[in-house]
Amino acid sequence: MPSEPTLARLRAEFDSPPEAIDTVVALLEGGASPEFIGCYRRDETGSMDEPRILEIAERLHFLDDLETRKQAIRQQAEQQQRLNEKLLQTLAKCFDQDLLDDIYQTFRPSRRTLGVQAKEKGLGEFAQKILSGGMGDQDLQAVADSRISVEKDLPTREAVLEGVLHIISEQIATDPDMRSKMRNALSGGILTSEGVAPKKKGGHRFKDYFEYSQPVRRVQGNHLLNIWRGEREGVLKVHLSLEEGKAAQLVKKHLKLDCGGNQVLEQYMDLVCQHTLQQLLLPACEADVRHQIKERVDRMTAHNLARNLRSQLMTPPLGHKKALGVRASRHTVWVALLGEDGSLLKHLTLSIDGDEKRAESLKAIAELIDTEKPEGIAVPHGRHQEVTSQVLMDDLAQPTKTHPMIVAVDEAASAIHATSASARKEWPGIEVGLRTAISLASRLQDSMRELLSLDAKALGLGHALEDVHQGLLTRLLDQTISSCVAKVGLDLNRATAAHLARVPGLSKETARQIVNHRQKSPFKSRAELSQAGVLNEREFEQVAGFLRVEGGDQPLDMTSIHPESYELIDKVAQAEGCAVSDLLGKRVRTQAADLADERWGILRVKDAIFALSHFGEDARGKLTAVVNANVKSVADLRPDVELRGRVTNLTEFGAFVDLGVQQHGLVHVSQI
Repeated sequence: MPSEPTLARLRAEFDSPPEAIDTVVALLEGGASPEFIGCYRRDETGSMDEPRILEIAERLHFLDDLETRKQAIRQQAEQQQRLNEKLLQTLAKCFDQDLLDDIYQTFRPSRRTLGVQAKEKGLGEFAQKILSGGMGDQDLQAVADSRISVEKDLPTREAVLEGVLHIISEQIATDPDMRSKMRNALSGGILTSEGVAPKKKGGHRFKDYFEYSQPVRRVQGNHLLNIWRGEREGVLKVHLSLEEGKAAQLVKKHLKLDCGGNQVLEQYMDLVCQHTLQQLLLPACEADVRHQIKERVDRMTAHNLARNLRSQLMTPPLGHKKALGVRASRHTVWVALLGEDGSLLKHLTLSIDGDEKRAESLKAIAELIDTEKPEGIAVPHGRHQEVTSQVLMDDLAQPTKTHPMIVAVDEAASAIHATSASARKEWPGIEVGLRTAISLASRLQDSMRELLSLDAKALGLGHALEDVHQGLLTRLLDQTISSCVAKVGLDLNRATAAHLARVPGLSKETARQIVNHRQKSPFKSRAELSQAGVLNEREFEQVAGFLRVEGGDQPLDMTSIHPESYELIDKVAQAEGCAVSDLLGKRVRTQAADLADERWGILRVKDAIFALSHFGEDARGKLTAVVNANVKSVADLRPDVELRGRVTNLTEFGAFVDLGVQQHGLVHVSQI
């Protein structure tokens, strides 16, 4: 269990009830996943949602790391006999990682810097005398002259004063409190970028930042990513700054040095401050602040990319129905028909080069649609969308009996998958265009099933994929995938091992064991997972609710109701006077309050009744066609007309929407 200071910090940072936060932390420490807690422990957590639980989990991990670092500092201080009450109080109140790192550095062995070398020559006392205000009326130069020593390599007054300067500068620059103050100031400073190689290849992309200056807090995240990219490519030079004289004021205020009207000493300390700022303090603090800014922007951008991934994974599926995938180029059209089970039934590669061949190809597609009657047609959303849509419009204008819905499916991921080794192995001897059409149709049937087999970073989530911290991005994308899988559920007897490994609480090894077991004997119930020894009791509790068994011995295994609540459903059936199987898809008349007791909380009862009444409904919703009559181009758009569109990208400033006019529109965040 985390320390009391960690728990106190979590209670202070989150506006949830303290007992709910303590419960969430206890469950997380016990190995429960945020998805499990958010879905099946709502009574205990006060109905805390999954995103908030994830935030607590991330913050708990961060605070645990801080506590480990604090413990290391205490040990170092104790070994050096420097542990005191002031340090203990500072550590107890510190939740700033940079400040903690600064404190930690003061206990590490020092390098032989110029300041250290000056101390070895006996100038430490002189430096401390200046800092403590002990010079009084003494003449700085006279005191320096008294320290001249050829044997100590201090042959001149200038050498002595230079050594003292290095001692004072390093002491100021390594002072944790001073560094913290400077970082806070720079965080509210000015970010400036200038073009240093504007004619470099690709440099024109950063022309907006060749003479750029904005307060740090006002710079948008996407602009910051572009600026960092320009700096990495050597096109831009970037730095943070403060108002003139503000940095020196901070240092002098921190030192609380009273020169007593000694102008020589004042001039000398001005020189010390200037050296400290330019050579030590500002470069180090600027690096820290830039790292903080980058972390903040990375996190914000990664969350936006994760939302885009969620929108793709949670795309409503066509389901177990025939689907047609169509992809066209200027000269060729590829058509793939998938059956209800996702298998490839038919495929065509047709030429549309010339009026005669085009007419023949359109006739072949029309006959295929008439004969097979697919429920939906997937066309590529991307650079091939216009020509593909035109082919279909020409085709469906023919006197056919069936007019399936046409759905634009993002082409980027399908095209990448079509060129992969796994796709070539799965569909040997089939050309890339046709493999892309197959992938489009498969995504139309079940986007999640298709995308789980692909690398999430290859799904065209946004332009900033390569700019953010890859470890953070991977972790957030994996969390998003697990969250979506938990919400939708996977069939124990159909899901692949790779897909099962995405279920929160299941490892890759356990997923392989499940697949090996079902190859010998398909699962007839969720309970077999624990009865056969595939999962222990704790693992079964964590994952059972996210798995489904269709056509098994227990009808409730087809729902999101956890096996621990099956007794509750028996109570519902008794109250309704029917069998459990008769409850599926039916509205329950019994009130949740009449069923709730000490064992079954009111929220668990409500969730169970909701799952019963919505049996058979996909958590992703129902697929509907996006059709805007008489809107084919930007010229067809008119004010005050309500249109349907597809959100293609989410950013911190709004959402880009495809209305089917070959150009995306932006809905600003202020209008959402």
